[in-house]
Amino acid sequence: YQAAPWDAPTMGTSDYLNACAPVLFPSVNVPQNEQGYQTALTGAGYTGIIPLSAAADYREYVQAPLTSPLVASTPYLVKFYVSLADSSIVAIDRLGAYLSVGPVGPVPNYAPLAVTPQVESPANVPLANSAGWTLVSGVVVASGGEDHIVIGSFRDDANTSTVPGPGLWPGGAYYYIDDVSVEQQAPVM
Repeated sequence: YQAAPWDAPTMGTSDYLNACAPVLFPSVNVPQNEQGYQTALTGAGYTGIIPLSAAADYREYVQAPLTSPLVASTPYLVKFYVSLADSSIVAIDRLGAYLSVGPVGPVPNYAPLAVTPQVESPANVPLANSAGWTLVSGVVVASGGEDHIVIGSFRDDANTSTVPGPGLWPGGAYYYIDDVSVEQQAPVM
């Protein structure tokens, strides 16, 4: 509710972190917060999600409406940046973005969403950069009418690869997300 129109499509408790966080809430400050240290890629804030948890198949997502619906048969560049939090005990592969017609949810659980992301980082390539930001991107040809984006891990635990992370937080993997965009591209001739 502090980052409207962004929200969470499931019961997962994704976070909003910002340099203007009140002194009473240092856990959600930028650049230093409860999960580590990371400057915003641009601006003064970013979001944080748990895409893999110590709790079986627990997932957090962030969702937002697009500024206008996508046009059928038109290519769009979908991109966002991720940074693994310093506290994370593991890093994972395959964070992605799903474009939908209407919002996803509310889904009354914490399980992986049963949708296939149109953009996803590669399998077996861990997103392990905790010192900076890593781009996740892809070009999507719109079906038409897509007006929301959801970002997170759309794979269950059995289909998520992990490598050791930089921290010891027993909760799993925590990622910061910043600079999300969906931009129309020139058609390929």
